[in-house]
Amino acid sequence: MLHNVRDLSPDQRLAIESLLGRALRDEESLIRPARVLKDAPSGAERTRSFRQYLVAAGADVLCVRDRHFYDPAVVAFCRREDIWIMDDLTLLELLAVKP
Repeated sequence: MLHNVRDLSPDQRLAIESLLGRALRDEESLIRPARVLKDAPSGAERTRSFRQYLVAAGADVLCVRDRHFYDPAVVAFCRREDIWIMDDLTLLELLAVKP
């Protein structure tokens, strides 16, 4: 489920900011998974669940270092869904505000 930060109550916002250790911007959005899996799937079920989650969450970027996410099948899927795959340093460079 997608939540806009500007729609949070002051208490919710304060709680999330304290967990993150930083202030939230009004234009940010937060994603809360619709359900939590008790037993993590494996194999093809895991791959299918992960792909469904990316699409349902409306992901634009998959920020990872794990080499498994750079598997050709994952890369191809993400390209089809317009999801960028990059590591955290690359994402930070893209998000850096230039004076």
